[in-house]
Amino acid sequence: MGRAFARLLVGAAVFVGGQLFVGPFARLPRNARLARLEGHAEALDLEARRAKCPLTQQQLEGDHGDKWEDVRDILVGLRAASPEAIMRARFTALKFQDPQFLAATEKDDAESIRERAKQWSMLLGLEETNAVDNLLNLNNPATSLREPVGIDIVASDGEWVEFKIRCASKTLSEKSRFIKDRKYGWVYGGETEYSQWMGPEHESQKAIGRIGALKEVELSELLSSSDRGKWGVRGKSPQADGRTATKRGTTPGTAATWGTATSPRMDLEAEVTKLCEEQKKLAAKSWQKPLAELTKKLSDEERKQQVLLGQQGQAMLRSFVRPPALHTMGFIRAGMAPKEIYQRLAGHYHHHRQRMFSEFFTPVLGNHRNAHVLPMLPEWIMEGGFIDSLLRPMVEKFAGKKLALVNVHPGIRIYKEGATLMRHVDSPERPITVALAIGAAGAGGSWHLELSDPHGNQWRPLPLTMGHMLIYEGVRIAHGRAGPLASGELAMAFAYYRPKENYDAPRLQRHVEQMVSSAPRPTSASQGQAPEFRSVDEL
Repeated sequence: MGRAFARLLVGAAVFVGGQLFVGPFARLPRNARLARLEGHAEALDLEARRAKCPLTQQQLEGDHGDKWEDVRDILVGLRAASPEAIMRARFTALKFQDPQFLAATEKDDAESIRERAKQWSMLLGLEETNAVDNLLNLNNPATSLREPVGIDIVASDGEWVEFKIRCASKTLSEKSRFIKDRKYGWVYGGETEYSQWMGPEHESQKAIGRIGALKEVELSELLSSSDRGKWGVRGKSPQADGRTATKRGTTPGTAATWGTATSPRMDLEAEVTKLCEEQKKLAAKSWQKPLAELTKKLSDEERKQQVLLGQQGQAMLRSFVRPPALHTMGFIRAGMAPKEIYQRLAGHYHHHRQRMFSEFFTPVLGNHRNAHVLPMLPEWIMEGGFIDSLLRPMVEKFAGKKLALVNVHPGIRIYKEGATLMRHVDSPERPITVALAIGAAGAGGSWHLELSDPHGNQWRPLPLTMGHMLIYEGVRIAHGRAGPLASGELAMAFAYYRPKENYDAPRLQRHVEQMVSSAPRPTSASQGQAPEFRSVDEL
């Protein structure tokens, strides 16, 4: 890899939700007496800044171990103390897709920061590229940086840092030189001793690649350790699945739970099979209602969204959702999801995807059967379940307020070829959405969710790599997907939260209903297509 690309690899921190988190530390006071007086205030200010770090200790420790505090200090505006510290912060920037700071902490007199930021945006898939760029990047290993997994610092000697960036399908091994910088402490100096891409080194690296490429033999590495017993993967005590063992009258942790006809894996298989069959029948009933009733629901939803996405509707939503649940822009690229959530849901999707069926009739999804669902176990999606317990602290950190779980969507939604998602705003009962990309194939990887600006004027696609999350205010920010999915599929998981204080959902719902009811009715009702199936078997 030449110097031109090597320059793109090292040097930034985090840009989340339109806010900058890296900046120069305030200059020391010139007067020594003033410095002593201000010393205590600066210490208090520093602690306050550290408390507002956009990432949790758990998130940073997962990537950086006992070096997490060095990265945190960079994220809240302190200068990097060493080349290794800024390199670690740059890796965090990759996970949060921050082209601006990646460009700002590179030294290159030949190109402006804006030009370098644009290159980073294109490399990370944040900007639409033309056919020529797509062709040039067809076999470019650098695009693997869109799915960073981990970083290993091999050596740090003076100005030089030797490191490996593990991505979903490849590993970058590089040794680069950093130089001191007045603003950021250290920045990448543009000099690289070597830089090369290598294939996967471990089976576990393969397991976190795109789900379509998984092999059954990789499943044991994909699953989190807490799920190994349930899936029948040997090597962990059945105590992790005490509920299943006790139900069979067997003491948790005894050998009787392994290798028998009633193994944990078979118990789980039976549980998932039963759940899917029950939900499939309920979904079929939702489509077997009278055609006139389904058509009216479609027409009513289209009319409601036309009103709410109009100028007056958007102004009303802005005025009643105050203060914003997140911030002015209304969305945050939240980076990589908690490891346990992604691994468990990805494993569930890969192992049971043949059990998916057409989702319940939902007007915003249209009247086709191209949106499917794979149910998740009830204990996964309950309040305080593993999804909520891992997600909520992260979302609260980004929102800066306490939140309550509304619900986790009861299944992984799988958009198939021909699926649609109309532009819409969500119900007031579900103001904050967490969207997690689970897997994609074909055109599903580029069928991006589009969000409007806070005034509903401009729409922008928000690419989301597998395992990454997008948090957005669905009740205030209009969103949807452009046209039908051309080919392949896209698997997503969703969770919904609301502020515990200063948010009145019933009041907002009343205003929505009043605005929709008072809006002029169209001259002719829109006629939706008839549902395409009527029986359970076709689901």
